[in-house]
Amino acid sequence: LTLSLVSLIIVLAAVIAYCLFIQLYLPNLYGTDGYYHIKVASFLRDFGPNYNFRWAQFSTFKDSFSDKDLIFHLLTIPFLYLSDDLVVCAKYANIFFIICFILTYLFVLKKYLPNFLVACFLLLPFFSRFFTIYLAFFRPATLANIFTILGIYFIIHKRWIKLALIALLYPLTHLSFPTLIFFTLVCEVIRYKNKKEFFFRNIYVVVIASLVACIIHPNSPNNWVSIYLNAILVP
Repeated sequence: LTLSLVSLIIVLAAVIAYCLFIQLYLPNLYGTDGYYHIKVASFLRDFGPNYNFRWAQFSTFKDSFSDKDLIFHLLTIPFLYLSDDLVVCAKYANIFFIICFILTYLFVLKKYLPNFLVACFLLLPFFSRFFTIYLAFFRPATLANIFTILGIYFIIHKRWIKLALIALLYPLTHLSFPTLIFFTLVCEVIRYKNKKEFFFRNIYVVVIASLVACIIHPNSPNNWVSIYLNAILVP
């Protein structure tokens, strides 16, 4: 083992240990969203994707519920069998998502940097209090960030089939999915500026896959209300 590889392994282990400590140090979840997400995951397990969300009396969810974080909740379901305490289940699930995020970030860094710089760039974000706290929340944004990182990498390297898969999963995971369309346009503009090449397939693959995902959502057409409120009206 080289010294740079050893340093990378140490940093990776330290970052994961730090995230484990943050999750397990307190008995409760960070923020309030995590309680919603772990409960909806249990509803999805018990009732399937279609049920009357009567708990939100003064929300659009009362009459037109849409699970806007469906993939996130589906991936959380296996962790519901680890404990009778939903908070504990949420913590284990969040540890899984955080480790997946770290490994995704590491995967992309390794494509461009030597091991020593990978270790530095892996460690640096954790000096940000905002980044650390945001990562500690049990929210689908962590999974959305994974899709964003992989999506941009696939855009750059014109891996349009893998990009299509990411674009299909993203709208079923988080309502920030239009950002992937934006990043695709930005990357292609930069590619054209640098190489006089514009890979149109990336753009129409992302647009079509995103549209298909919205159409096949099990709560369609209610999901269009959530998209309008969160992805259009709020911004």
